Amino acid sequence: MKDQRVKNTVKYVVPTILSDVCFFLFTIVDGIFVGRSVGTNGLGAINLVAPYILIIGAISMLINIGGVTICAIRIGKGDVNGANKVFRQGLIVLCGVISVLSAFGVFGTDTICSLLGANETFRDLAADYLFWYSIFIIPAGSSVIWFTFGIYEAIILAISTLLLIRAERNSMSVPL
Repeated sequence: MKDQRVKNTVKYVVPTILSDVCFFLFTIVDGIFVGRSVGTNGLGAINLVAPYILIIGAISMLINIGGVTICAIRIGKGDVNGANKVFRQGLIVLCGVISVLSAFGVFGTDTICSLLGANETFRDLAADYLFWYSIFIIPAGSSVIWFTFGIYEAIILAISTLLLIRAERNSMSVPL
């Protein structure tokens, strides 16, 4: 029983920690590239847009964690159909909210930048960064869904299977 708890804890905690590490590495690498290519004004523009980005992350985590909690309760009660229904509803709500935030980020960059306090020095750089970031909000939000609901296991299994099949084909086609 205790081994199963440790195994389950590692199974769910390690991917979460890895996704956080990837997020922070992305932030660091992004800062390095922007700092070297655009300069200090580029870093200032990113910092001005950061609250909007953090709000998007908080909303997606709120919906995902709430959905996972309700799914776990339903599965614990043996209500798998109810858990599937909650998953679908969470997915629909998240896609809707993320789509609205993405559209607002793409079409309302000047408004958001003004609300966040961008002056003439940073406005163009902040608007460009927010525009391109907003385009990729939907794929980023869907990746959060995969990791939160544990679908990453199915994706990893599918990729591993495809790589194994490819490796077997390559080894069979090599003449001995």
